[in-house]
Amino acid sequence: NLGILLNDLKRFDEAEANYRKAIELNPQDATAYYNLVRLIKFNFTDRLQDALPLLRKLVEIDPENFDHYLAIASVHKELGSPVISEYLEKANQFMPEDDWYNRVCLESVRDNYDLAFKNLQKAAQKEEFDPKWAWEDPDLKWIRNDPRFAEIVGPKPE
Repeated sequence: NLGILLNDLKRFDEAEANYRKAIELNPQDATAYYNLVRLIKFNFTDRLQDALPLLRKLVEIDPENFDHYLAIASVHKELGSPVISEYLEKANQFMPEDDWYNRVCLESVRDNYDLAFKNLQKAAQKEEFDPKWAWEDPDLKWIRNDPRFAEIVGPKPE
């Protein structure tokens, strides 16, 4: 919790130290790994490579969580390395069929843009859909420049 608080206060180095301490104290705590990965993905993008071993550990700890597989594929794509289809298939296998938003992310990473937009239309109709997050979500960076994105999500928030 201290790491989360420090992250919210934008004290990223201290947050990272606390997440790493939590992992040291309990190496099987998936939440600490997940929070550290998010910190790296959103605040230390020049260190994306550092997220991969953490994500592989998450898969080991929580092998049926689709988000971990999707994150590995997304980081590989962001780094310009080949996206390993096994991770995409595992993400698809464990993702709920009606999780339209995460299906958008999956298809964006897969470069399957038409299906991504079909799913985005469904996701945008859900009450919990957050247009601001859609504009920030790194998994959607590959579809944001397509005019269909703004048509569905709305204009980019200021």
